[in-house]
Amino acid sequence: MSELSSRLACLGLGPGAVVDVSSVMHGVRPVGLFHLPEADDAALEEVLRSVGLAVIHRRRLLRRSDPCSHDALLESGGGDPGSEPAASPARWSETWFARRGARVPAADELEGRTGEVLGYPPCCIAANRACASLVPYYVAYLASGVAGLWQLNRLATAMTGARLLPDYFPCGLRCRASLALSERCAGAARIEAGEAWVAGVAADLMAPLTVWDGSIVLWREWSSDGGTLELRSPGAVSVPVAAIARLPPGVIPERDGPALIAFEHLGRPRAARLKSSDGSVVEVALPVLE
Repeated sequence: MSELSSRLACLGLGPGAVVDVSSVMHGVRPVGLFHLPEADDAALEEVLRSVGLAVIHRRRLLRRSDPCSHDALLESGGGDPGSEPAASPARWSETWFARRGARVPAADELEGRTGEVLGYPPCCIAANRACASLVPYYVAYLASGVAGLWQLNRLATAMTGARLLPDYFPCGLRCRASLALSERCAGAARIEAGEAWVAGVAADLMAPLTVWDGSIVLWREWSSDGGTLELRSPGAVSVPVAAIARLPPGVIPERDGPALIAFEHLGRPRAARLKSSDGSVVEVALPVLE
């Protein structure tokens, strides 16, 4: 783990936070932001200061759980930081940061043109405007049947925290503008966290994902000969679909065996060879989820 990753992890921030910080440090984006409990304001400011960044704006938000997904939704209405004597667990801070000395937009522009200022692609900003829940994103990511790009794999992000994008939801898993942004962000992360760190994140993003018996399984140990995916159980991560998003009935058809979530780098394998930790092997058909 890199020093930057370790310091961010102490604030409860996952590996993607390295991308959020390094992309601003190295000019991929002009500004970035974090959402954290108010109690972490000072510690976050110190981490940012240590890498040449400065807090440029902060506002209080109310955090509520999205009733239909594992994510949270943030709403304005908390007043100015410091205006109340004690922080409520539901009160979070939105902390904006930029390189020290950089010219930055005014607060009303940061809050009014958030996605644009943060460098998100216009197509993804437009897709998010009417977003009341994140469920439609997960429906599209899971069940479109269109092979996604591993660099945009927000399903793996939901399971392990891995991402090479800033913290937003691409309009689709084949968004070319998001792909270009992820490549620039990965370059910045290499400078700050090293090639091995980026390779570790990429491995999670590239790992095959199957839906099986109500859960999504991320297979960290795998190989492919083109027609068959060998999926090995050591290191596999399994998360109930319902823990990620409460999907409408019928989005995921009931099947006896696994179904593959389509990604371009995996091709269209016809079968899976499942190898358990005790060495036993079973081969099954592997339809693509669509």
